[in-house]
Amino acid sequence: MSGTYKEITGDVTLIENPRNTVVLPHVCNNIGLFGAGVAGSIANRWPHVREKYLMWCKAFEGKNDLLLGMTQFVYAGVCENAVNVEKIFVANMFAMNGVRSATNRKPLVMSQLKLCMADLVYTAKHKFDTNFEIHCPKFGTVLAGGSWKQIRPVINALWIDSGINVTVYNFGG
Repeated sequence: MSGTYKEITGDVTLIENPRNTVVLPHVCNNIGLFGAGVAGSIANRWPHVREKYLMWCKAFEGKNDLLLGMTQFVYAGVCENAVNVEKIFVANMFAMNGVRSATNRKPLVMSQLKLCMADLVYTAKHKFDTNFEIHCPKFGTVLAGGSWKQIRPVINALWIDSGINVTVYNFGG
């Protein structure tokens, strides 16, 4: 059984019409900076998600390479736009080695992103008693330096082919 894929325009932190528990994955760096792009929106809406992220970064201080490939699930709250009370979990996918700069044009480590995405499926399927769906931005692109043309097939292989429904948010409008 395959899942579905759709793209919509909107703010990913304002989840639209969920029918199940929501997992909101996004790509994070491994150096404790959580305030730009989607991470900034998440931090503004759910400050405790940023705090949990910073706790992990502090725990791995001096050995932040070990964070790469890990996915941190943080309970964000409930979705106000749902017919039923649906829970939202943010999945901080540690797949950026540092941040984008003149000397680090592509901090995204694709092999680590794939590990994060696979871990997301495994953990979510074992963590939640109910079905879940994914609502996400086009992660790994702008600030991470990756290409959606490379990431989209991984979504198909790991998420859609596993029966997970995915809604991708294009910011704007």
